[in-house]
Amino acid sequence: MSITTPFPAEDLFELRLFLEELVCNVCRFVHVAEQGISPQDVRIRQEVSLGIANTFADILIRVRSSSYFVEVDYGYSTARIIESIQRKYSKRLPLFEEICKLILVVDQHNHADWEQCAEQIGEILPSAWEFEIWDEPHLLSLIRKYFDVEVESLSPDQILELRLAIDRAKGTYAFGAAYNNDPLDSSLLWHFGYWRLRDLFEASNRTKRSILPPASYPAVVVIFADLSGFSGYVRETPRARTIQDCLSAFCAKARYQIINDGGMLYQFLGDAVIGLFGIPTHSTDYIERSFDSARSLLTLGDAISNEWQRQLDRLQPVRGSHIGMAMGDLQILSLRPFSRTHTGVIGDAINMAARLSSHAQPGQIVVSNIVYQGLCRSSQSLLRETEPIEAKNVGRIKAWTFDQANHATA
Repeated sequence: MSITTPFPAEDLFELRLFLEELVCNVCRFVHVAEQGISPQDVRIRQEVSLGIANTFADILIRVRSSSYFVEVDYGYSTARIIESIQRKYSKRLPLFEEICKLILVVDQHNHADWEQCAEQIGEILPSAWEFEIWDEPHLLSLIRKYFDVEVESLSPDQILELRLAIDRAKGTYAFGAAYNNDPLDSSLLWHFGYWRLRDLFEASNRTKRSILPPASYPAVVVIFADLSGFSGYVRETPRARTIQDCLSAFCAKARYQIINDGGMLYQFLGDAVIGLFGIPTHSTDYIERSFDSARSLLTLGDAISNEWQRQLDRLQPVRGSHIGMAMGDLQILSLRPFSRTHTGVIGDAINMAARLSSHAQPGQIVVSNIVYQGLCRSSQSLLRETEPIEAKNVGRIKAWTFDQANHATA
């Protein structure tokens, strides 16, 4: 096996972004294979606020009664790794009481002083935590075991092969022998989590074209999440690559969060993302899952803004994201005859969610009254009623607001 780090410095951000997604997928496969639990019962969050200003854990994974963090520090210097662990985990925070371990994904072979580094990290972490190191050989062995693909190193050409292999593994999980890697397969895997597609495929008599046909779908929850102050960040950014990296991170992690929570990623509109919950079918908890997902998107917006601000001279007046949520019937339309790969969505709930997002301040979720009424009492207690909102081309909306500043998000 060849162990190399051939990526130039400007590509390491994208590599870490890819590795975060990869680790999320690997962890889900591990728990499903070794514990026999349902994929949807592995709850995954990226960019989790630790309750300290501008401090976020890379990944939080909750499985049954246990939870653990994953940090992807591949390509960082030893000093930066220790600084990051010290900043995030040296204090004893309430969230840490449910944590059993930390997994560190790192290019150990590039650290001549690694034994000393690992010892320092062990002294920083809470004594009750396990500490696992996933270096390149270990990560590749997990890929070989759970995705059945041989990858010699994390080099650019191997990464492309790995991306295709993971997509094949997800497609095979979702559709079994019916997976063809055709445009319909790719479209469905883009819009839905592979584990949810498996259930939808079985429910549609194993006919992929019947999973999301043009039709009217009732009581769908729409999330419209928009980065705050996006234009100002772009104007103040001296390097185009910074814009690309930050927006790619938002899009990749927002999509993963929505489909990980059982929703459908509809589309991106510039710096905004639209997610749909309760389509094509309703789970018993889909409204709760949509609200949980929206709260995670708020934290994700904070993390993206924090990373972006680090690259700028001038302090930006706002950070984070602002979100609108509405509920109603949606129409799925075919954008060309007999197509299932080119579809559109229309419905008043999309317009309403967009208007509520515009009304929301940074760090806020504004939900329509119907969404509020569908939430459990504990979730309702997190929202306060606002004055009716005048929404252009929609009318006056009875709405409720969740303010991130008043509540923990983990």
